[in-house]
Amino acid sequence: MSALLPGPARERLSSILHSGAHPPALLFVGPDGCGKREAARWFTRALNCHRTTSRSPSEPCSAEEAPCPACLQITAGTFPDLVTIQPEEDHPDHLTIDQVRGAIQGARLSLLTGRHKVIILARAASILLRAANALLKTLEEPPERATFILLADSHRGLPATVLSRCWIVPFAPWPESRLREDPRLGGLEPDDLRRVLSYSHGRPEKAARYARAFKAGKAKDFLREFWNAIREGGGPALQFAAKYEKPKEEFPERLQLLTDAFNAALAKSLSEKSPYSPAQWLCLTETALRAVKTLDVNANRKLLLERLIYEAREAIKPS
Repeated sequence: MSALLPGPARERLSSILHSGAHPPALLFVGPDGCGKREAARWFTRALNCHRTTSRSPSEPCSAEEAPCPACLQITAGTFPDLVTIQPEEDHPDHLTIDQVRGAIQGARLSLLTGRHKVIILARAASILLRAANALLKTLEEPPERATFILLADSHRGLPATVLSRCWIVPFAPWPESRLREDPRLGGLEPDDLRRVLSYSHGRPEKAARYARAFKAGKAKDFLREFWNAIREGGGPALQFAAKYEKPKEEFPERLQLLTDAFNAALAKSLSEKSPYSPAQWLCLTETALRAVKTLDVNANRKLLLERLIYEAREAIKPS
């Protein structure tokens, strides 16, 4: 079993695979960044690995060996019998009925190259009632050799009828000692490792993303230039906003980085000396959270950054 999967989830999934009774639906529930997507990909590999027929059913190709064609495709995101559905840009807050119907139709199609089809529904708790009802009918009469994996921060929002058809697999933040052992965090400078551990709040996938950003220098440059824009205002602030509004796909992660950095500083300020008071760090955290929420309604990214800098400057003004 992958060392990157948390203990309770690892035990639950291993038990399912060894039983041979693959349920029509699994609900991976827990905070964002705790490894749900990684676990879904791992489970798909375990169901389709060419080597699991000759050894333990819960041990697909490991990192120490050359992967089989199925594991290679699943890792690369090109496996034709793995479908991932997530909210579209036009409807970022929920899965639509058309998306769910498309996933259901895909589940009923014949297998292309694999032994088992997997359909991952991201942000499943946002599913609309009509879409949930369509999914329920499919789970009551599930297609053969197909499994739906629902990913959700919480089971709240999912109808009880859908929940009753799912095997629930819980996910939770990791302790720092376990997170330090994640090989994806290897090679970080000590100060960068401290930041990654502090910003990720025990969430391994978030820690891995931040580790990549710090190794590439992107996170460190962004934070340094942000604080310079805060101190200077005016031209530097406008230049910062113009520089970091693009690329669009990296923008949400930058806002999340600021939110996590402020939140970590807030926690630290409660017990250690800090350049700002806990109340000021709280204001900074709330400012970043408002920016994240505004982004969900397709805000102008440059104006959003300019507003964020203005509000941050106001938050840290001496009282």
